[in-house]
Amino acid sequence: IFLFTFSALITAQEKRNTGVGVQFLGWVPGFSLKHWFNSKTGIQFVGSSWKSSDTSFGILMGGFLYRVAESETLQGYFSVGGGSHWTNDNDDKSGVGLFFTGEYFPEKWEQVGSSFSVGQIFGKEKNEGDFAIFTIMYGIHYYFN
Repeated sequence: IFLFTFSALITAQEKRNTGVGVQFLGWVPGFSLKHWFNSKTGIQFVGSSWKSSDTSFGILMGGFLYRVAESETLQGYFSVGGGSHWTNDNDDKSGVGLFFTGEYFPEKWEQVGSSFSVGQIFGKEKNEGDFAIFTIMYGIHYYFN
């Protein structure tokens, strides 16, 4: 049983090393890059820029990933990282966060992961001071071998 479980974990990791896709922080989409160094540790970077007729803003985030569970179709991991959000109306924020993510890989599209994250962000807002906010993120990534 141990050898079967171990080989399933290694096989799943070999199929999904680097992923590119879209990550949403609330309703804000961003380009995302994930990379797993091994079966447990990885990194993720997200960047976004938005401009409309009356506002513009951007987001940059990055974090370390630690996988705690994995099967052929599901994986779970914690992430810790930091980021900044800036706008043209000086509603700038910076903070750090801790998240738990579940990611699902459909059997027919085993290279495509759909993720849902919940967590807490603690930070400082330029005009308002300190903040703590519960946050939901979701994303979709295509993983390369």
